Amino acid sequence: MKRSRKDTLVKTIVAWTIALVWILPLMGVVMTAIRPFSEVINGWWKLEPFNATLSNFSVSSPGDFTPRLSQNRT
Repeated sequence: MKRSRKDTLVKTIVAWTIALVWILPLMGVVMTAIRPFSEVINGWWKLEPFNATLSNFSVSSPGDFTPRLSQNRT
């Protein structure tokens, strides 16, 4: 069965649309994670020069993520 050029074009457009709908929120999460809050507050989509930082991933104290499994429940 031979595919028509129109059928291939429609499938390509649908595939690109799905890819863009999926990648834009992911890009927003990444840009929000690596930019300081003062730059994110006006919108992550502003792609002017920015100061990338990993300070959003720092832990305030070493015990913050320690699970508390031994709680006395009475």
